[in-house]
Amino acid sequence: MTLRNTGAKGPLTLAKDGTFTWKIPDQPVATGKLTGDSLLLKNDQPNPPKWLQFLEFKKADKATASEVIELALQQQTAAISAFAKVRESNVRAVVLNNLRQLAAAADQHFLEYGTTKVTYDQLVGPEKYIAKLSAADGEDYSKLDLNQGSEEWRIVTASGLTITYSR
Repeated sequence: MTLRNTGAKGPLTLAKDGTFTWKIPDQPVATGKLTGDSLLLKNDQPNPPKWLQFLEFKKADKATASEVIELALQQQTAAISAFAKVRESNVRAVVLNNLRQLAAAADQHFLEYGTTKVTYDQLVGPEKYIAKLSAADGEDYSKLDLNQGSEEWRIVTASGLTITYSR
């Protein structure tokens, strides 16, 4: 079977029960099932949004089914790319908000105690300036230099995003 837009070729395997697999180099593997009068295309991307887990199409001939699978793969790739951008934007916003809270808590600590040094553990925890600081993407705030005079904080998240905050 040939992917029309790129000319890439790969085997399309169709089992007697209607399940199929289409493997094209450098493309996500398309899997699904032909049932009754519908083609159910399964999204094999990791953690797809619930509304993208399956796409349903009316059953048609092999050429139409191939075209539908190709279109769905293109749309799936575009949707996942858009989803990743929204997720990245959300992670950045949460991390920046956490850094702002830490800066405000550190400044308050400096005022109250007349000192220029503070640790993460002095600022975050029950009965402290910030009760709980939740990571957006596995980042660790405890290694930041929170002392007065530090002008820039840099956080790297578990997925590799780097967020910089200037005090």
